[in-house]
Amino acid sequence: MSRAPVPGGLLSWLRKAIGAVALLLDRVCLGVVVLLLLSILVTTVLAVFFRYVLNSPLLWTDEVGRYTMIWLAYLGAPVALRRRGHIALEWLYERLPKVCRKSLDVTIRLITGTIFGVVLCVSFPILQRLSHSHSPMMRIPMVAAYASVAVGSALIVIQSLDLLLSDVVKRGDQ
Repeated sequence: MSRAPVPGGLLSWLRKAIGAVALLLDRVCLGVVVLLLLSILVTTVLAVFFRYVLNSPLLWTDEVGRYTMIWLAYLGAPVALRRRGHIALEWLYERLPKVCRKSLDVTIRLITGTIFGVVLCVSFPILQRLSHSHSPMMRIPMVAAYASVAVGSALIVIQSLDLLLSDVVKRGDQ
């Protein structure tokens, strides 16, 4: 008994559409990540200068640095995911047969997308509970600080879906 053929045109079109969106989001994230890194650099230099040169520490720099680092982590993760830059046991992966590697890639994409899909869903009620909270020093709404979890999770789901479709379309073409 053979499977019904998957319309290659539809799957290929879906892959291209999601790929274009994922690429655009990746480029935006990369730009924001660079700006966040520069922000952390400037904030740290200011903090050190004011504390040790002027003997008058800026109290807000720790808070800005902390929340910037949180956003950096959650926006950097999908950028690294797209570039396959996360830690991996490559020496083991390379020794697997090609069929096993492809199956492992698909499995990893499914697990990653599922886990971060759950994190995305769970983050909304938490953000609602934080809606009236503010940071101690700068009075930044905590929703603005921790929305990075939802945004980063959504971006990881999109990148995982793009990589998954890329793996499936490649597999179908071969």
